[in-house]
Amino acid sequence: MKDNQKTKKQLIEELNMLRQKVAALEIAGSQPVATGLRDASKAQQEDNAAKPKRKESRSFQEEKLNLVIEEAGLTSWDWDIEHDRKVFNVIWAEKLGYTLEEFNSSLQEFSLDYFQHPEDLPAAQQAMKDCLTGKTSIYRAEYRLRTKTGDWKWMLALGKIIERNAEGKPTLMAGVNLDISERKQAEEALRESEARFRRTFDQSPIGAAIVSLDYRFVRVNEALCCIMGYSEEELTSLGFADITHLDHLATDMEQVRRLEAGEIERYVTDKRYIRKDGSVVWGHLSVCIVKDTAGRSLYFLPMIEDITERKRAENALQLTQFTMDHAVDSIFWVRDDARFV
Repeated sequence: MKDNQKTKKQLIEELNMLRQKVAALEIAGSQPVATGLRDASKAQQEDNAAKPKRKESRSFQEEKLNLVIEEAGLTSWDWDIEHDRKVFNVIWAEKLGYTLEEFNSSLQEFSLDYFQHPEDLPAAQQAMKDCLTGKTSIYRAEYRLRTKTGDWKWMLALGKIIERNAEGKPTLMAGVNLDISERKQAEEALRESEARFRRTFDQSPIGAAIVSLDYRFVRVNEALCCIMGYSEEELTSLGFADITHLDHLATDMEQVRRLEAGEIERYVTDKRYIRKDGSVVWGHLSVCIVKDTAGRSLYFLPMIEDITERKRAENALQLTQFTMDHAVDSIFWVRDDARFV
């Protein structure tokens, strides 16, 4: 039951260790147990007596190895390099939608390269070459395999040379494949989501920025640069306090504190900003804090709409209303055609 609770990474590590132990047992099993203190007959007798124990130990290790592979849902393979023979377990075939007999039959008709996606083949072949020549100790490659229905499944292949001849040349290699299709799908979905965000961010008609937790601009869009009069490079060298009117800075810092503390989810306000040329621009600010799945804060995401013209109109209207309310004499408006408004 404990093996079932292990992670796939732990199972793979245990698998590699077990394969090395099996290889060591095979080498040990081929050497006679004899010393100069014993005659050949006695050594042979002791060796014969030890063989059942070695066989039993090897059988136990292989059973444990197969259990690890089965519990982890791994596809295993062995490659007799000298005779170019490959052996795959039944899980390998099932992952691709075949019975083991169908898969072996397909291998006889096609090479293993037939099942690999042509775009992934060069990198996988290079990784194998590096392992066989000793450049790397572990064969590691990610590639797509063709299923019986013509679809593709992503696999992570891990292999190791477990036997060499007297000249040191590799003669036997063994490894496992892990189905990583779900991980690849998640990565692709994340890339698409990030691409959509970038398009929305960059093409937004209102100013947008990504602000770090130390209140520095990390990324800004073109609309925000236009509002503030800075280039993207200039703006990303500043913090939000550098462009905020002093009358609003204390309030901003308090609301940021509340955002970080989780007291509010969004801060919305109208405030003044200082442009690069020193002029004042009014902006409608809406800012939230983006967090990861564990609830840790990542960055601030402010959206700023230029409302300068609206504020001017509001101020003009307020001034007109104040003038009318406090005028001593009568006030009236005349149109261009001399008619009263």
